[in-house]
Amino acid sequence: MVIWLRAVLGALLLLTGCASAPTSPPPVTSPLWGYWLTEDGESIVELQACKDNSLATCGHLVRFTEPPDTRDYLNSNWLEWGRRLCSAEVVRGLQPDVAGKTWHEGRLYDPDVGDTYHLSVELSQNVLLLHAFYGADSSEAVGMAINTAISGPSIWGAASFLTRALIGEKSLGEDIVWKRVSAPATRCDADPGSNSRS
Repeated sequence: MVIWLRAVLGALLLLTGCASAPTSPPPVTSPLWGYWLTEDGESIVELQACKDNSLATCGHLVRFTEPPDTRDYLNSNWLEWGRRLCSAEVVRGLQPDVAGKTWHEGRLYDPDVGDTYHLSVELSQNVLLLHAFYGADSSEAVGMAINTAISGPSIWGAASFLTRALIGEKSLGEDIVWKRVSAPATRCDADPGSNSRS
């Protein structure tokens, strides 16, 4: 009797629209995603979801003036040193704020100098205002605490960290403007495997 009653109630709920078949959630998108012309007008970066986190935004170099097989010999990260610049990740980990109008906690890699900066972004129509700055983050604070516990405090290290943490975003950076563009007719990564180390 109970099984029959559950079946009848279930059928009634489906007929009246009170219950529905499970559906998959809508795909997550971001107004940042697309193609952006860098400030110098020579490169295009494609912003899209990071591979490891659909809420974060990452960006890869898809067009620039150098030959597609140009290598990154300025990168201070030895794991990325010597990689091809074509398809290289130059924007990493941008997180949206609650209102979805600004993004923060990202990193911007500048292949012209080999430096990585902290990054916050604001979108205004088809213009992206990037604020790249020397800052301090929690992983650096943890490393500093471990180093202090092992070898004692470093006054200069603490002063550098505190300066960057307190005034880095406001005083130790620059504003950069990127403009939204259509997908480039030719991409440097048109050849499969163009980001290989060989």
